[in-house]
Amino acid sequence: MNKLLTTSLICTLGALATYANANEEKQLEAAKFVDGIQQAEAKNKDELAQEFKKQQAELGREMKKDDQQWLLEQQKEQEETFREASKEARKNQKDAEKAARKHQEKAKKHAEDKRDKGMKKAEEAKGKAKGNKEQAMQLKECLKSGKSQQECSSN
Repeated sequence: MNKLLTTSLICTLGALATYANANEEKQLEAAKFVDGIQQAEAKNKDELAQEFKKQQAELGREMKKDDQQWLLEQQKEQEETFREASKEARKNQKDAEKAARKHQEKAKKHAEDKRDKGMKKAEEAKGKAKGNKEQAMQLKECLKSGKSQQECSSN
């Protein structure tokens, strides 16, 4: 999610830089217009000043409209990016939870299998120990009766 937000911020900064360049171009156009007025000395200065003011006001209105439109577009893009990032984060969280459940089930099954094997080996060891104990008791009884160990072992 942080990567998406970082990418969104980088895109927004890039868009701001593009807007600044476009704004600078509009300002250059306005400067060229002023130069054109100064070069046209043959015309009536009052008419030129009025025309310049009209065009300047129109340019200001256009720039204001462009600024507002651009800001609205940027806001919409940011909202859309945020919605997409939130949606992606929810999807990733669901996927992670699903993977965690699968992993937990596998671990539980593995632990049960290990426990069952351990129980089986313990039962076998218990059975062998019981058998060994019985043999030892029989050997002890046989030795008490006075027979040699070899005679007792062959029985």
